[in-house]
Amino acid sequence: MPLNIFTAVVFNGTDSIPHFDLILYRILPIVATIGFLKWMFRGKKNIWERNLHGKVFILTGATSSNGMGASVAYDLAMKGAQLIILSSKMDQFTIDFIHDLRRKTENELIYSEFCDFADLSSVRKFATNWIDNISPRRLDGIVLMHGEMQPIMGKKRYERHYTKDGLEMQIGVNCIGTFHLLNLLKPCIKAQPPDRDVRIIYSTCIWQAMGDVWPEDPCMSEVSFVSHKFFASSKLQMSLLLAELHRQLVVNDEKEIKAAEEGDKLARANISTTIVQPGIMRSGTLRRVISNGSVWALLVVYIGILYPFLWLFIKSGYNGAQSILYSLYTPEFERINLESMDGKFTLGIPGCNYVLNCNIQPKFYKKEFYDIKLQSVLYNNMCKQIEHVEKKTAAMKNQTKKEQEEENKKEQNVDKDTNNENTDIDTETKKNSMNKKKDSKSKSKTSKNKNKKLNKW
Repeated sequence: MPLNIFTAVVFNGTDSIPHFDLILYRILPIVATIGFLKWMFRGKKNIWERNLHGKVFILTGATSSNGMGASVAYDLAMKGAQLIILSSKMDQFTIDFIHDLRRKTENELIYSEFCDFADLSSVRKFATNWIDNISPRRLDGIVLMHGEMQPIMGKKRYERHYTKDGLEMQIGVNCIGTFHLLNLLKPCIKAQPPDRDVRIIYSTCIWQAMGDVWPEDPCMSEVSFVSHKFFASSKLQMSLLLAELHRQLVVNDEKEIKAAEEGDKLARANISTTIVQPGIMRSGTLRRVISNGSVWALLVVYIGILYPFLWLFIKSGYNGAQSILYSLYTPEFERINLESMDGKFTLGIPGCNYVLNCNIQPKFYKKEFYDIKLQSVLYNNMCKQIEHVEKKTAAMKNQTKKEQEEENKKEQNVDKDTNNENTDIDTETKKNSMNKKKDSKSKSKTSKNKNKKLNKW
């Protein structure tokens, strides 16, 4: 077909093609403009490659269908990495997702573990099972891509949802549970050999620019609730906690920090921590923001009205994953390259970076990232509040367990009493029946005796 059109244009001219002027001067410019806008807004693409055979990565938020997490998991699996995908629901969808990923990538080293970030005991259980080995388990990276966002418009933005520990859902999932996992895995990260390139990747959001920090109350239990305010603060506080956690992973004291700023080499410069801003994507979070949690708004507004514009101007999950893949593959975060930077680091310590659109940013755009005292206070108070919450929930679980045991005992006692009453009733009925039988026998005997006497007479 294209050859016939070409020959017709060459030998017979453009007049032989119907509607040629319409196609050339109207349709083609529109198609070219749409293609250019789509190419321009898709974002930069990762160009680095890395051999991941034998490497182990922990992923969160990777079970979203056709989303950023699924794209990252697919790319890592294609390169031969062993994946431990954390999921809050071990349902049939998760099982099918793991099987499909194994089949598509021909990689059998893909596993799923239960870890609910809305339940601190679940996070602790996974982390302790991971650490509880005679020899430390290999760990080459942790990629944190999960998130929770509540509706932000109308009355729904004032409706507070809670985790299993009684915390606000957004701050609990986005910040507290995530930090709890990394803090528990800190000994395992430190135990990795110095020649192993360990990378921690955290996917933040553009909303963190509007967030506030509550160092004295990092769980925000005494803050008046507004949905978007809590979401933005959860992302910002988690990024600050990650910076302080990286500082504790890489350096030991202030002397070592000053030495790093002067260009000295560190013993644990193999650990890099990257805060990634993937950009605005057509993700579940965006659908929740536009629809405000309403199915009708999702069908009418998101799909019916806005989707053509979102498809054109907003990134897909695959394009949003490129910055995370760049942070995982780029050789700029390897130890030898970090040591050659001569102390020129974003936060004064090697390996803590901020990536936007597949580019390492020269600085963070919030002043809180450069306040080390603020980060230290936030870190310590968060550890204290998590410990308090865990003790409180453990005491509540023990109390409910005791109450259930007492109720079970009462039920067993009631059952025993009813059984005893039934047995007593049965024994009485048996006795009565026996007595009746005896009486009937005695009556029959007396009647026989009377009959005998009468017969004699």
